[in-house]
Amino acid sequence: MELASQNREQIHEEKMEKLARRSARVEQVLTKQKKSTEELLERFADSLRTAEKLRLDNLEISKEYARKDLERVSQARKALEEQQKKDKETVLMQLQQRLERASSRRHEQLCSVAQAAGSPLHKARERTMLLRSSSCRKLQKTWKNFCQERRTTACLSQEFADLGICSEIAAELDFDSLSSALQKPRAIAHTASFLKRLQSKYLLTQKANELGLEDPCLLLLSKLFSTKADPVDGEKMPRYPVRVFLCAYMIIGHPDVVLGGVMPEQESMLQVAATEMLSAFECLHEYLQRPPAFQNATDGLLSPPSSPEKTARMLGGSNHHVLVDRKLSTFTGLLYKFDETWQTYLSHFIKWKVSDSEVLEADLVEMACKMMSSMVLKGALDEEHLALSPDLQAVFEQVTKDVGLIRERMFKLKGQEGCHRFDKALVETKKAAAKRFEEVKQSRLEELAKTNSPPLSPQQTNVEESELSSQLPAGSPEDLAWDGSFHNGLTNEQIILELVYNNEWHLGSSSALTTPQIQESPLKSLREQVQSTMEHLFWEGIKEELVQIPLSTDVLERLAVEIYDDISAIIPRHLVSDIREVLNPKAIKTAFHKIDTGIDYLHDLLKNTLALIRQLGAPAQEEESLQRHQSLLKTIEIAPVSEKPTAENFALFVPCIVDAFRFVLQETKRLKLDCANARLQLMAQGLLRGKSAYAYMKTKFCEKFKLPTSSMDVEVVKARIPMTYTWYSTALSTQVNDAKERAGSYSDDVSSEGLDAKPGAPSVVRSGLLPLHRKSGSAAKDTSDQTTSQQALRPAVHESKQEILCIRLGILSLISQQDALSPAAIPESILYDYKRLLTMQDSFQRLMFLAATSIVVQQRLRGKVEHLGTHIEKCAKRVDALLNHGQVVMADIAAELAMMTNSIVGVGSEAENKSSEEIIARTLISMTKRDGNARLALQKGILYAVEALLLLGDTAPGRKAACQSLTRCGAAHLLEDCKQMAINMAIVAEVQQLTFSSIFDCITNSFQE
Repeated sequence: MELASQNREQIHEEKMEKLARRSARVEQVLTKQKKSTEELLERFADSLRTAEKLRLDNLEISKEYARKDLERVSQARKALEEQQKKDKETVLMQLQQRLERASSRRHEQLCSVAQAAGSPLHKARERTMLLRSSSCRKLQKTWKNFCQERRTTACLSQEFADLGICSEIAAELDFDSLSSALQKPRAIAHTASFLKRLQSKYLLTQKANELGLEDPCLLLLSKLFSTKADPVDGEKMPRYPVRVFLCAYMIIGHPDVVLGGVMPEQESMLQVAATEMLSAFECLHEYLQRPPAFQNATDGLLSPPSSPEKTARMLGGSNHHVLVDRKLSTFTGLLYKFDETWQTYLSHFIKWKVSDSEVLEADLVEMACKMMSSMVLKGALDEEHLALSPDLQAVFEQVTKDVGLIRERMFKLKGQEGCHRFDKALVETKKAAAKRFEEVKQSRLEELAKTNSPPLSPQQTNVEESELSSQLPAGSPEDLAWDGSFHNGLTNEQIILELVYNNEWHLGSSSALTTPQIQESPLKSLREQVQSTMEHLFWEGIKEELVQIPLSTDVLERLAVEIYDDISAIIPRHLVSDIREVLNPKAIKTAFHKIDTGIDYLHDLLKNTLALIRQLGAPAQEEESLQRHQSLLKTIEIAPVSEKPTAENFALFVPCIVDAFRFVLQETKRLKLDCANARLQLMAQGLLRGKSAYAYMKTKFCEKFKLPTSSMDVEVVKARIPMTYTWYSTALSTQVNDAKERAGSYSDDVSSEGLDAKPGAPSVVRSGLLPLHRKSGSAAKDTSDQTTSQQALRPAVHESKQEILCIRLGILSLISQQDALSPAAIPESILYDYKRLLTMQDSFQRLMFLAATSIVVQQRLRGKVEHLGTHIEKCAKRVDALLNHGQVVMADIAAELAMMTNSIVGVGSEAENKSSEEIIARTLISMTKRDGNARLALQKGILYAVEALLLLGDTAPGRKAACQSLTRCGAAHLLEDCKQMAINMAIVAEVQQLTFSSIFDCITNSFQE
């Protein structure tokens, strides 16, 4: 046990010694590490102190260098100022010395001149000095101008070359592009400068000096400028007028448009002369553009070695036997050749211009004479008629203004002589028209019992097709209240066309197919306000004239004559005698001598008017007329009656008289309108029975454009109706194939559902067309409307003839243009549908704008609300309602959209509304910017949607393709609007096909050949 205890103690001591040695080693390591760390920190602190000291030393050195540089700059500036001061003093001293020497020389010269004043050479010396002074000033002025301009002939030639005008380009560009390029101020200025330089070069030649005043070009120019209103001095006349010169490019580029083909022989000679003149000019221009390598000793100008052969070829030489004229190798020879061809061209140009001006003068005189004759025959020279009719006063003022404008145009065209001939023709026309008007007026006053037209009898219920043209009215019904699509009166063709589109159409109503909805309300409201104001002023003037004692009946007699003329023209003969007794001027004068007899007369007048209303008036308007009649009778019954009339009694009785005559006049106009509509309805029964209406419109169209009615020649069609030929041939050659390719991509099942409709399916055109905007009604009516639309919008891809497809696509290309349509830019065959095209173009632009607003609303509401499509459709309907107001602007639409979108997402602060309004306005302006990418994308989306409906019809594939196209531009909710537009286009296209099928067949056959 002791031994074990000793062993444990020994082991414990050994462990304790090991631990002690280990602790000593750890302590040594820690001490060594601490010492090395302190040494490292000491060295780092020394380095920092050394770097800071070095930085401060470098900073002091830089400051010292900067101070020394500043001192050197200051010393250099002072030295420079001193040197400049010394130089200035030296210059001033030298100038003063020169002035002193000049003063002394001047003094000596003056003394010598004074001494030699009496010598005979004094005057000659003085003239010499003056001549030298004048020459010096002229030389200085010339040198100054040259230094300012510094434009040589080669520079002017280069400026003309920069314009890019030449014969080849003139033939390649279209008429509008070439005309705009030649009419630019820069082109006119550079061409005028170059031609002026060529003129100055020519006047310095020997040939110009030999001719002098006998130059034939001067005679031609004097003849050209003699017809102008302001004569041009012979010395100031340009030898090469710039506009006459540039006209040569138009003649060789587009001879058919410029010349017109009225005088073929003369115009062909002018075209040849223009070609030769421009060839010579381009040779001269090329000579100046490529300067030669040596100088010609003859005229001091350079001549290229290889230019004679090329010049001879351009001037008409042979390619095999080139006879090189030495004169053509010089600038002078080329200038002579250009001047010679210029004189030939100018001679033919003046002949053509004179003949053209004579034709224009005859047209202006004829136009003015027709306007003057029409105005005189309406009674504008009769003071009584002119005072009673505000419309006639407006016609008189407008015709006077238009004739004045035509006379100004005549003065600019033919000068004072043309104005004398114009005034003489107007005076003769006015005398003849006044004489005819007086004859008509006297015959009316003497033969009041005669009627202007046979009465309408109830037995006339059938109209034969062969008598349609004879039963149509001879002229436009100017006295009827027309609020339709044409403002210059109705023609027979327009009436027939309206009846074809709607067999219930009548005068006095506006067709929805012809009135754009955007501007209808403001214009109609303004027109009604003006008409109401004029009518109110007219009757107020009559009241003021009637308030006299005894009563002045002159104005009532004139009204009675006018009412009798209107009524006797529409009522049967057996009723004329009763009206004649009431509306006799003598009876009026006798009746209104007293108030009681005047009341009896008004009772008789209203009684006869009521009888006419019941016999001849329309039943739909009879109740309103009866109510007004009863109201007038009550007013007349309470009128004051006394044996001794006073001013107060007359003042109370005059409104009764005016109201009675006003009622009779209004009912007379209404009866005239009802009779005209009744006659139209009788004619419509025969017109719409077969194809008489289309035959009549085609016949009138052929007469207007001088086309044969039986066999059509494509050359005649191309010459007489070029717009129609270009429009239809473009659709036939390019648009049909492109559209059919897109139709194949619209749907893989094009020939399945809905495309089995027969091409000969009955169309709504044959029985009166549906209006442009249909109103929904009962379920049965909706079903009927759907059937009618499917008949009108049947598929056109698999038609036996391509006519209907070409016409539909042609109409679509017209209405999809960015520029507004004008009568001069649409085909002749569709001219009477101009307002319909405007309506469709307005609808197309409206759909594009609604699609843009839908995209804006979708961007603002996406991810924030549910049922996004409902909100988009709601906003689109609100914008559509805003567009119906003619005064709306982009800011109003943006404000409305900002308010609606913010209210949907729950944001309503004024600042946020203002910010949203600005963002929406900028976005809409950017998307609707002309020729912008966004606008083009929207246009393609709407265009392809309508095109799909026109190609595939109102079928499932057609609606699907249209919906896909609209979805790509964010306007899927506009499918029904696109469908309605396609229906309207299909209706117009079918009318075109039924009317002008022979013309379209002729053009189609020419392409197939």
